[in-house]
Amino acid sequence: MFSHIGYQSVFHKIDTPQDTHQYNAELETVELDEIVIMAAKTYRQCDVNLFWRMILGEMPSKRGMEILNQENVFFYKSGNILKASCREPVEIINHHTGYRIRYVLQSFEHDYRSNKTEFYGMPHFEEIVSQNSREQEIWEKKRGKVYAVSLNRFLRALYRKQILEEGFNLVTKQVFLPVPLENILQVEPDVVQLNIEEPLMLFCYSQSITDQMIRDTYHTWLNRSEASAIPIQELLPTQITVYSDGTYSGTLHTRVVNQYMNGLLSMVPVEYPEITKHNF
Repeated sequence: MFSHIGYQSVFHKIDTPQDTHQYNAELETVELDEIVIMAAKTYRQCDVNLFWRMILGEMPSKRGMEILNQENVFFYKSGNILKASCREPVEIINHHTGYRIRYVLQSFEHDYRSNKTEFYGMPHFEEIVSQNSREQEIWEKKRGKVYAVSLNRFLRALYRKQILEEGFNLVTKQVFLPVPLENILQVEPDVVQLNIEEPLMLFCYSQSITDQMIRDTYHTWLNRSEASAIPIQELLPTQITVYSDGTYSGTLHTRVVNQYMNGLLSMVPVEYPEITKHNF
């Protein structure tokens, strides 16, 4: 990932590492819609709050997800459409898990009419040096909890076709039936092709799933309880290529059903060590 003020961000997946790699970075061209100059700004504080909740998973705070350069994020609202942009990486300190995050925001758009949000960006994680062993222990425990129910771990389990063993239950949206993996996966040498043709529900546990856990989840889902103790996401129709380390190419479209974990709050670096036993 390459990002610099005034240049278009460059994202490239390196399949075969070389001693050096060369890529071209082009100057950024900004095309604006027709605008009307007004004395008052077009957005409100509630629009800003919505943006941060979507990106971070919670509101910014000095002890949680701290933003170091909020003033560099630009908001624009036209009618029912809210847009946001930032011409440099958003600097974030995650005090929960001990990471410094540089988030390159490519696009953000929220439609208040449909209540639909679409955004795309790329985070870069750096570990913060802990003050003492106690702080490091707290960070490691929280990182493990985040990873246990993360999409990255789900994709690793999907690659191995062991999602139930790894604590993930994938079901059809309307009738809560398990999805046979052979219906959505095509195994090829070194990669797996995931093809989702209709919305599916992903229930994310942090341990191997038992029949009783599935029955409890079904009861919760049947009653549309938002107080579910586990993260639930909706996987929308998409086609992606999944690799063994949990990375993927293509665009994975998801929708958070409950607010248990969301945004950068629910992410750890893609190279985070895979955990085979969970005692969280």
